[in-house]
Amino acid sequence: MENNLVESWQYHSFVKNSRFYAINLEKDLFEDWVITLINGSIVTKMERIRYKKCDDYETALNEVKELIAYRVNKRRYTKIR
Repeated sequence: MENNLVESWQYHSFVKNSRFYAINLEKDLFEDWVITLINGSIVTKMERIRYKKCDDYETALNEVKELIAYRVNKRRYTKIR
């Protein structure tokens, strides 16, 4: 079961000029699925971290897909990982 859990975790990162954006999908200590959003400046090294708790894996996965589509299509970020 642990192998399936590890395969369910996701990490995506994006860049645009001197900006970066990262999305992590993982379980927290309470076994809840959490999306971690990290964004900031490559130049100044300043960043902001936000967390979003999701009810289940499917909901979290759909949210991650929407966030990726928004960053790539609307904000014109380039996916690097």
